[in-house]
Amino acid sequence: MKSVRITNNLNNKTGNNEERLDYNDMYNSFKVNFQLNSTYEISFTATYTEQYKDAYNMLKMGQGIWYDGREYYIQQLESGLDENGLATMQVTAHAILIEMFESTPSNQLKMILR
Repeated sequence: MKSVRITNNLNNKTGNNEERLDYNDMYNSFKVNFQLNSTYEISFTATYTEQYKDAYNMLKMGQGIWYDGREYYIQQLESGLDENGLATMQVTAHAILIEMFESTPSNQLKMILR
């Protein structure tokens, strides 16, 4: 099972707190977007629940999101309500491409760039 974690690592400064987001909740909305010479981003919708409230409350601009061994930084947030009236947050987070390419083995980069 994939893991998505939010940290209080703000804009590449070391954080000291980390919470796991509910990937099952985000499964249908989770997307990875890679555009050559542009961005590498993830987006998802998180729903406020009692079990994951600490992670939900950490969703703020510039916060770090860890997914699949890479850190992304929240660039866009949009709050809303789901069909049951629960609070939701649409999140878009960008990776820094230079760091991604430096830490990715060349055989994996060839697969990404194809």
